[in-house]
Amino acid sequence: MALPKEAQDRTVLDRKISEDFLHGRNLQVTKHFENAPTLVWAIEPIDSPSRLEQPKPPIVLTRLEGKEHDTVSIRVNGSFTELTRQQQILSVYYLGQLSLEQGSLDSITLDENLRTQEMYTIIDVLEYSRNGDFGQLINDLGDENGWFYTRFPQG
Repeated sequence: MALPKEAQDRTVLDRKISEDFLHGRNLQVTKHFENAPTLVWAIEPIDSPSRLEQPKPPIVLTRLEGKEHDTVSIRVNGSFTELTRQQQILSVYYLGQLSLEQGSLDSITLDENLRTQEMYTIIDVLEYSRNGDFGQLINDLGDENGWFYTRFPQG
């Protein structure tokens, strides 16, 4: 007998999420290699408005290759707030995975329009991503409905 959809959504093999997993949640990962020596990944909703209306993807991982060492940074734009909570968590987690593959994460730049709650979500999810434990992320940050994460109690 098949597991309920919610149970399937919470199962991720190898403690990692993939582009296919994100795509199933209406997120697309765009890799930009043309601007060497800068390597960029961007994550945005599949059904986002045209690039003219939304020039910045919600969240971007950039690796700058230097003579001494590589610098990896994550930039989160204001349009991050337009993602669902699930999409926010998955986007940050995925880019945290990529940063581990590319080198140490040296900087995080957060859009000044982000609310405090969203900033803490980003910081917390990156920590889970570094530990490579998606299952624990869901246990700690998800409620019975799966993806509603609040660092501080409401009300």
